[in-house]
Amino acid sequence: MPSGVSGTNQGNAGYMVFANLDGVGAGSVNSADIPAQTLLNVNVCNEMTPTFYKWVADSLKCGVAKSGSLVSTDYSRKVIFWDDWIGGQVNTLVFPAVDASSAARLSLSLSMQCKDIRRRSDAPGKYDGCAGAKRSSLLSKNFKLSIDGIPDCCHVMSVDSMTAGGKTGGKPASPDLSLTIKETHAAGFRTWQQTQTRKCGSFSYLTPNMNPIFELAFGGLVIASISPAVPLNPTALVTVKLHSSTFDFRFWPN
Repeated sequence: MPSGVSGTNQGNAGYMVFANLDGVGAGSVNSADIPAQTLLNVNVCNEMTPTFYKWVADSLKCGVAKSGSLVSTDYSRKVIFWDDWIGGQVNTLVFPAVDASSAARLSLSLSMQCKDIRRRSDAPGKYDGCAGAKRSSLLSKNFKLSIDGIPDCCHVMSVDSMTAGGKTGGKPASPDLSLTIKETHAAGFRTWQQTQTRKCGSFSYLTPNMNPIFELAFGGLVIASISPAVPLNPTALVTVKLHSSTFDFRFWPN
């Protein structure tokens, strides 16, 4: 099994990791590791190419497989490791938690199932592929939740991490949402819980200018639970858990 792939382009690790997709540079990744011969985990921000994100969406939704590579280099782009993956499919995509009071930087984590992963013994001395586009940072406080008929979504304070993918009955599992909102803004959710109607909605990670970067569009949203079950204190924090039956992952270059 290839070893030594784990790396980062931040901190003092001393090297960077780039990705290729079908032989074309797809940008730099935060980190990557190979925990098993056919399993690859990659952590990315919003600096990958649109082609890369489109493949992620198609792979999650339709099982589209592509081959590619991870190239670890030093800061002068001298190649340290070059690992090729064959027939990779995105199995899960993890979306980070958000908090309206936090300016922490965020990243997405994806897990790929591959037919094989091989280390090159004849890798070129330097990597000259695409380093990715420099875009606005993905910050925890910049997000937007929209649900049909629920205007108080603008008062949501935080949303937990969400995982899309993994197979359920042969189909990719749709993410569940868990959000926090004050009781003073929870009436719309409580009324919705009584009707148990299914709704459409979306969750977006935004630039500092409030333009979308990544979006999850949901279908068949329904409330799984609200805690506390009965409103007691108007200033209390309320946890609303939602289940979705379908999803689409979208990306906008910015």
